[in-house]
Amino acid sequence: MINLISRTIVHALDRSQDIRPTSKTLRMFDRTELHKSRVDDLTVEHPQTRQPHRLEFHVTDSHEQSILGFHACKDLHLLSVDEAHVCALRLRDERITEETKVTKFAFVRRFGPRTR
Repeated sequence: MINLISRTIVHALDRSQDIRPTSKTLRMFDRTELHKSRVDDLTVEHPQTRQPHRLEFHVTDSHEQSILGFHACKDLHLLSVDEAHVCALRLRDERITEETKVTKFAFVRRFGPRTR
């Protein structure tokens, strides 16, 4: 996950000269591609501790709302993930046999299906 900031904000901070190109292609969750990606390193201040942190931001023309990515939020302790309760499984082969479930994914049984 990346950090996004609008070109307008970078310009208002008088940091346009620091924007540099990158070869990365950025896509949103709906797979739409953002225009040519550029990056800038900016110092942000933690809202509670007031400590400065240097982060890389992708500069975009199409999004006015700045976004801190997952890794920045986690590193700054703005959110926490209870990783003990996260269980995700993605397989290339969608065919799962009963033997595969028993041998490779036996740990899932301990938790059982989620109910709401």
